[in-house]
Amino acid sequence: LVDTIIDCVPKDRLWLQPSSSLLHVPVTIRHEDQLNPIVKEALAFADEKLAEVQCLVESISHGQVEHFAESTTALERLNQSQERNRRE
Repeated sequence: LVDTIIDCVPKDRLWLQPSSSLLHVPVTIRHEDQLNPIVKEALAFADEKLAEVQCLVESISHGQVEHFAESTTALERLNQSQERNRRE
């Protein structure tokens, strides 16, 4: 999506931000020690969301949009896990 937007908007006019307010999002996932690791690695709270936005900004500034392979892999693992697909 960012690649497509960059084709239409000059970099000096591009603004990136989270897709929703972080007001009601927990601050960080770091202290969530009791979560299943598969669930934990797929979550992003406020600090993690801002780090992802900053990563995008830095990669755009250097002319190459970084793709989030780790995030994609974590979400795929979560979608395939029994933790996500429990039938109770």
